[in-house]
Amino acid sequence: MTLNKNQILSSGIWKTPSTFEISVYSEMLDKNIPVQILFNQFKADREISEFAIRSVNTFIELNKSHLKWIQQELWKHCLICLETTSYDFDPTEADGQESEFEYNKKLFGIKSSEDAFQKSSAKIVAISNENFWNNVSQFFLEYSTVWDDSHVLSFSFVDCEPFGVD
Repeated sequence: MTLNKNQILSSGIWKTPSTFEISVYSEMLDKNIPVQILFNQFKADREISEFAIRSVNTFIELNKSHLKWIQQELWKHCLICLETTSYDFDPTEADGQESEFEYNKKLFGIKSSEDAFQKSSAKIVAISNENFWNNVSQFFLEYSTVWDDSHVLSFSFVDCEPFGVD
């Protein structure tokens, strides 16, 4: 399904003077997710750009095959956090057999990349209304995780292809 400017405008709301939000169904995520189109707060123009429309539609086009990359990157992030973060581990209570890493995996119930993926959640898609990328579509899909509840992982896509993680 492709959305045009009128469909986007009629189905969304201004959350702030610089943020327009719609909810779209994602085949990839198998759910509706908020999509925020972000405007430069110092410019008076509030016209949704063709770039933003193209980026919304590019996100809608993503399918389940794109989840493999997201799952791999979530797993990498999970392992780094579980290896380097002290949650509630008390070495005086450890049985000598369990490392802090193993304790952390048990604490969150994570043994595999599938577990890490199941313990994370796509929250929002962010799209700039300004074209910084020479007419290619670009957006960020933000995930929250149980092992790092003070940050989100932001997965960037350019022209439907994975680009990076922040």
